[in-house]
Order: sequence, then C-alpha cells, then structure tokens
Amino acid sequence: MQTGTGTITSSAAANARRAAAYIENRIAQEADGPVTLEELARHCDVSPWHLQRQFKQALGVSPRQYDDALRIKALKQNLKRGAGVAEGIGAGQH
Repeated sequence: MQTGTGTITSSAAANARRAAAYIENRIAQEADGPVTLEELARHCDVSPWHLQRQFKQALGVSPRQYDDALRIKALKQNLKRGAGVAEGIGAGQH
C-alpha cells in the first residue's frame, strides 16, 4: 500500500484496519468517551507508539482524530433524526 508518507507494510495496514474496526465497534455500542491509544494497542498487540505511527501512516489521521470524526458524524446523524443534544451524544443511555 502506498501513501503520501511512503510505503506501508501489510502488517501496518492490518493493524490500522483492526484498530479502526475496534473504534467503530465501540462507537456502535455507544461506549462512553473515546478509546485510548493504550486500549487500542493492547487490542492490536503492539506498542502504543507503534500503533499511533502505523494508524496515521495508513489512514492519514491519528486514532483519536478518527474516533472524534466518527463520533461527530454519529452526533450529526442523531440530531438530524430529531434527538436532543444529550441523547445525540449518548448521554444517559446506560
């Protein structure tokens, strides 16, 4: 895989996809707060620093930026459906 920052190994791309899927699943489950880099690294069985570098190299954004963007997208969708802000961000659903 080729990006603007160079060639990405298949293991780096696989780790980035695995971490992205984990973030997406957490948001789908309406988990509180963004996933931590340490939690993602444990899930992918690599160091936090290594995962941060691989993720950014493969997707062009950090794991936190990816998480934030998906949460904002979900909030916008919820607000368009008529949910209040508290409901839109998932507050009080537990």
